[in-house]
Amino acid sequence: KIPQRNRLHQFKTENQHKLNIFHQNVDRINNKVDLLNHLLSSLKPDILVVTEHGQSEEKLSNTRLMNYNLIASYSRESNLKGGVAIYSADALDMEIESLNLDPLSLPLVCELAAVMVSCPKRKNSLHILGTYLPPSNSVEKTSEAFDILSDALASFSDKHSPVVLVGDINIDDFKTSRQKTEFN
Repeated sequence: KIPQRNRLHQFKTENQHKLNIFHQNVDRINNKVDLLNHLLSSLKPDILVVTEHGQSEEKLSNTRLMNYNLIASYSRESNLKGGVAIYSADALDMEIESLNLDPLSLPLVCELAAVMVSCPKRKNSLHILGTYLPPSNSVEKTSEAFDILSDALASFSDKHSPVVLVGDINIDDFKTSRQKTEFN
């Protein structure tokens, strides 16, 4: 079963075109493709960010979501779970380009995938940064993860473009912890 913590976010471009971005932590996508396809058929987001897909690059590239194309992804090489994937709807009438953040991703610390979306009638673009930080991170690893996120944001070529950070940060706001105190 896909958890109900999903979110659908809408962003308006200068010409009032809406860009719907949806994030879902799937906790291994291989046995949830049908559920995800059903959910996507009703929500119809333009961009889908999936975290914790748990697939190798090869398996992920062979995972088919109806009416969606895999644009950017990160997969762990040896550990289960984890990973980030960004899909775009077939009907999206904007240019979307994968940004290679693999050199910045660090398994079990901070896993990233990113795209740049350009609207034909706009001068600047929108960056979408999908991220997954595992829940077992220590304060030191969380600090390292935030440094990686900072480096990823700094790597975007157009410094004036908006950035949407989407994903799973896994700092539990309901628990008192050193992590929460340090990073709130």
